[in-house]
Amino acid sequence: MAIPNYRHVEHPRFEQLGFHIEDGQYKDVIYTYGKVSPIEESEKLRLKFVYNIHENPNKCNTDSGDFINVIGDILAIEVEKDSNGNSGEDRENSSQESNT
Repeated sequence: MAIPNYRHVEHPRFEQLGFHIEDGQYKDVIYTYGKVSPIEESEKLRLKFVYNIHENPNKCNTDSGDFINVIGDILAIEVEKDSNGNSGEDRENSSQESNT
């Protein structure tokens, strides 16, 4: 399953950074991550996490393995970003040719 578009939202009551899924099967679900822990498994790093659903207007199954995989993929993208919101790839040392 493709990673849906999402955006950051600030939860008004808790002043936490949350995520709003903007399309796909889980459209309009808003959630936050709780505790995130790294787990090393045979040369791979996995992330174990807790999440809280704040809005689910379409009554999606947010307990399903599919939903957990989707938000796990989003979490992995966010963890890989640097402090400027970039993917973390060093463009000056990248071997990929620029499209601009």
